[in-house]
Order: sequence, then C-alpha cells, then structure tokens
Amino acid sequence: MKRAFGGLGVLVAALAMAAGAARADDWPQFRGIKRDGISREKDLMNRWPEGGPKKLWDADVGTGFASVAIADGKVYAAGVKDRKLVVTALNEKDGKQVWQKEIDGDSGGGGHAGSRSTPTVDGDRLYILSEQGKLACLKTSDGSEVWAKNILQTYGAKNIQWRLSESVLVDGDHVLCSPGGRAAMVALNKMTGEEVWASEGIEERSSYGSVTIIQTGALRQAIGFSASFLFAVNADTGDLLWKQPQKNQWDVNATTVVYDDGIVYSTCGYGWGGQALKLSVNGKKASVSGLWTDKTLDDHFGGIVLLKGHVFGTPSRGGLVMLKLADGKVAYHSREVKKSSNIFADGLLYCQGHDGTMQLVDPNNGKVVSSFKIQLQTAGKMWAHPAIANGKLYIHHDSTLTVYNIKGR
Repeated sequence: MKRAFGGLGVLVAALAMAAGAARADDWPQFRGIKRDGISREKDLMNRWPEGGPKKLWDADVGTGFASVAIADGKVYAAGVKDRKLVVTALNEKDGKQVWQKEIDGDSGGGGHAGSRSTPTVDGDRLYILSEQGKLACLKTSDGSEVWAKNILQTYGAKNIQWRLSESVLVDGDHVLCSPGGRAAMVALNKMTGEEVWASEGIEERSSYGSVTIIQTGALRQAIGFSASFLFAVNADTGDLLWKQPQKNQWDVNATTVVYDDGIVYSTCGYGWGGQALKLSVNGKKASVSGLWTDKTLDDHFGGIVLLKGHVFGTPSRGGLVMLKLADGKVAYHSREVKKSSNIFADGLLYCQGHDGTMQLVDPNNGKVVSSFKIQLQTAGKMWAHPAIANGKLYIHHDSTLTVYNIKGR
C-alpha cells in the first residue's frame, strides 16, 4: 500500500498556545498539540489484526462525548457520573485512577446527557468548561481547584440548545473561550481567571466550536464561532477583525477551521456545506472575501483534517470526502467510510464511526484498510473524537475509556 502522506510536512497554522511540558508525542488538548487532528507519531500499525488492535485497559470515566487529553504520563477525561460533571486523571500505563474532581452539575445536555468539553492541559494546570458555563482551572497533580468562573453569567449570555461544548484554548498567558452575549470571545489570565480582554461586535449566542489561532505576518488571529457567524479577533487585543455569515437551521457551528496559504476553510452540517475565504491582511487589520463554496462536505461535528493542500472529512450523510483547498474540487467521496470523527497519524486516517465502527483509512483513495466494531450501550452516539499518544489509541464511548496498542511491530 502506498503511504504518500507518511512523513508529510503538513501545512498548518503555527499556534501560539502553551502545551506546557507535555512531550512531543502527547495529546494535551482537543485534537492534539496543534489542534489540527494530526499526530506526529511514526511507526504505528499500517493494518490492524482481525478484531482490532490489542486492548490495553478500560476505565469508567463517566458518560459523555468529550475526547481525552494525554500529558506527562497521565490521561485526563471528562464525563458525567451521578448527574455531575467530573474530570478523572488516570495513569497512562495501566488506567488506574490518580484523582477525580467534581466540576459542575449536569443539565441533561438538551436531551443528550454527557460531557462535552475536552480538558486542556498546560504544564501543571488543566482547564475544563462545563456545559453550563463553569470554566475551572485545576492542578494536574491532585485535581484541586485553582480558580473558577461561570462565563455565561459573567458576560450575560444564554446557553445554547445542546449546551456549551467548546474546548478552551490556552494561548501563552491567556485562556480563550467564546461565551457569547456581551463578548463574542474573551481572554482570561490563565493563572487567576481575571479578564484580559473581551471582544465585542457579534451580540448573539455562541455555538459549539473551539477557537484556533492563525499567524498572518505580525497579526495573530483567533478564529471562533457564534450562532450564525464565523469571526476573527486580534488574539492580543480582542479587537474584532472580520465576521462571515455561517448559519444553518440549528445554529450548529462545531468544526474547528483550518488555514493554509491565505485560505481559511470552514464547514458545518445540516446541508450547509463549506466555504473557503481568502484572507487579506494589512498591518493590524484583516478582511475576508469568498473564494468558493461546497455542499458535499457538510461536516456535522466530526472534525476535518488538512493534508498537503487537501481537506478530509465526513459529511452529515456519511462517506469520506477529499477536496482541494485551492478550488473546492472534490477528489473523491468514498462511501466505504462511516459518518465519523476523524484524525490522522503516520500516513493514515483514523475514522471513528458514530455507530461504533473504528476504521483505518488510506487518505489517497478513501479505501478502508482495517476496521473493528465497538459495542455501544447507546446506539449511534460514539461522538467523542479519538486521540493518539505514545503508541496508543484512546476511545471514549458511553461511560468507558478504552485504550488500544497501535504501535507497529
């Protein structure tokens, strides 16, 4: 099998976020070190044995849809137990619990009860946002609370239909999140929780996506979502730079954007599709103009991966789409792949089907190389994104975190 994407120097934004002292092969936040869904690990299996790779351990981390963070020998997972959101720290080697901390009550998730936000690890601290708006900073050593504040209450914002799902971003000395209401995006001092800046100019509810930062010359742009807009602010001052309509029938903008060579690409589900925006920067000012739109890849919340000028993702109706970032032309729409949450490592896509089917896929042609099935207690709701760290594959399904050995022989 060709491995054309193996060893690829992927063109992605250089994020000015702190990964603390996490090792290069850790996964310290939502969708990895650079928040792009790409693992830099090598020498992983290029094909799984019948029934899937060897299971190393299981742990009860609570019900939910949050992915996991892995840093410095510990695994951090968010889940709901006894109607409370908890964060659990586990030993990476054997899954034994190190500590567990209650964060907030569970509001039922608009009919989909369970955790949403993936913990963000920054050195000796961890940041977690509850679905009801409580942003907590914990010590990674024992889970003790350093500070906490409710961003919905602080900024006069209303919660969204299926509750806050953002995984907060650590950017240098700041924590960035999108409360909505009076502030489309805010930066808080990561040590104290005090406001550093609050952006204005959107005046509507937030949505479900997570912030990412792109570097354009001397200007760093933090890109986030409201209910009906994609927008960017100056990451250092919070000044609104631009906003672009992106609205579907349910106000669900859940997929982190990707950026390459002056093009911002964003997509959302329910048939809306995707749009590529040409970014223009003049000093500390920026603007966007429409480059192309596409209806084929209407990613719901499974995440997209950018590889060598091509975007990969699964539409709302399933299948894997590869399209060219420069012009939006669809290279293929593989029907072999399930509607999935998707990441990339060592030349292959890991497509975690929402029905419990885990697939290893060749991105060159969309063909499934290997697959295995996880039996779900709740049918069709394996929505957490997978994670890869230190030769292991992490899957949060129902109330269980299952870890597999995917290191190549």
